Amino acid sequence: MDIEHLFHSVQAKDANHTEMELKYLIAAVPTFETECKVTGQCKADFDHIEGIAKFMLNATMNGDWNSTDGGLHRMAETLEHIKKDCSDHPTPPHPDECKEAVEHVEGALKGLNHTIATKSQQGTAHFS
Repeated sequence: MDIEHLFHSVQAKDANHTEMELKYLIAAVPTFETECKVTGQCKADFDHIEGIAKFMLNATMNGDWNSTDGGLHRMAETLEHIKKDCSDHPTPPHPDECKEAVEHVEGALKGLNHTIATKSQQGTAHFS
């Protein structure tokens, strides 16, 4: 799953794709944590991402796009914490062990930066 797709699906209020991407994310987090031997605050951050995704899924299924969007902002904040909290991982896994997971996180951060910039521009244009 590409996190950027999640951002686009939420922005488009595309319930089917948003639900599909959130379900995949919810299923992928525990596998990622196990394969990459994630512990401590880094694991707590990923657990938080999983919880936010569950909240967003429930909100989306109930048509509450304001809550889904709010969850997306909280997820963006948590991904910023992950950059810091997971950089000091006590026993970093060998890159081959979680190469795909690293690519997902990098893709998520790239998508986040783009989405945040877009939302800031939209908000500025809306209030000007």
